[in-house]
Amino acid sequence: MRKVEVVPYDENWPNQYNEEAKRILNLNQSNIINIVHIGSTAIPNMAAKPVIDMLLIVRNLAKVDNTKLTSIGYECHGENGLADRIFFSKGGDNRSHHLHVFQFDNINEIQRHISLKEYLINNDERRQEYAEVKTLLAEKFPEDIESYIRGKNDLVKKIERESLIFTWKKI
Repeated sequence: MRKVEVVPYDENWPNQYNEEAKRILNLNQSNIINIVHIGSTAIPNMAAKPVIDMLLIVRNLAKVDNTKLTSIGYECHGENGLADRIFFSKGGDNRSHHLHVFQFDNINEIQRHISLKEYLINNDERRQEYAEVKTLLAEKFPEDIESYIRGKNDLVKKIERESLIFTWKKI
């Protein structure tokens, strides 16, 4: 059973991302375009579940080589509730990494993840609010990841909408 735990920001998270990103990029997959650190561990001073989220952008989703990723410890979960994505995790019930793989033309999903990260980096009030909600939910549902996710869903959707407006205003 996966334990739901939200911890204070760890300054080592960017290093953990960089190390893992190198492992993935060293698989020499010509299908890979880019890899991006996303999620709460990518946001300085943000409390988070201690799981490094990464977004892998590929040329062709159908050509993702699952065997190469499983060879470095990843488990494939298919779309895992989100169409046109391949989701991988590493670490079993004690997950250390999530890998969200999208084809380059899945602009909406790629933009959603990156805009949310950038918005929270630049908005102290929303970052604090989100961290507080996650911390309370983790305390309330320490062994129920689905309730934790449902509990923060409305706030996440609100912040995602705000983040897209933030992104478009910057352009």
